[in-house]
Amino acid sequence: MEGVCMEGDCVNNESLCETIGTISHSCMCHSPPPAGFAPRVSPALVCPSCSFYSETGGLAAAALSEVAASKSVGRGELLVSLCYQSTTNTLTVVVLKARHLPKTESSELSDPYVKVNLYQGSKRICKKKTHVKKCSPNPVFNELFVFDIPSERGLEDTKVELLLLDSGRLSRSEGIGQLLLCASAEGTVGEHWREICEHPRRQIAKWHTLSEG
Repeated sequence: MEGVCMEGDCVNNESLCETIGTISHSCMCHSPPPAGFAPRVSPALVCPSCSFYSETGGLAAAALSEVAASKSVGRGELLVSLCYQSTTNTLTVVVLKARHLPKTESSELSDPYVKVNLYQGSKRICKKKTHVKKCSPNPVFNELFVFDIPSERGLEDTKVELLLLDSGRLSRSEGIGQLLLCASAEGTVGEHWREICEHPRRQIAKWHTLSEG
């Protein structure tokens, strides 16, 4: 699609989830501590491989973060561009591409497409979808959708839901991942939303990690 500046795909350099390397630590269930040894640990921090307390809280916390990150990254990532026009009260959503999509249960490549739902409060007021990309773990969509925002308060009560689905799956409820863009979102999603509100008429693209639907 022409007209959307990717700035040399520079957004690829913005790591949304840093991968933590293999953590070597001593765990009481794998290597028993010497007599009289009493490790200082927090009961909330456990070894993810065996559910016993690790010797240091920091290492256990990092290990748990690695597990959580791997679950998120396993759903893939979606590159989305947003632009809010305050004068016309319209929101432009460009579904650019996805990457690192998981294979199906039968180890086959998915046939992904994206559903875009616009919500005003809890009510869905509009829905659109992209074309299907056959057998692609890193599909390029480059499809633009323009939504009219009915609220006079702009994007305050607006939410944009993106559902990445596999057209080859039999169950409609089985999706690859989802993303919810709104004012109350946290992390990079919330930052993206705030940026388009603070800089109307500017097209801003960011990678977002998909969560399990």
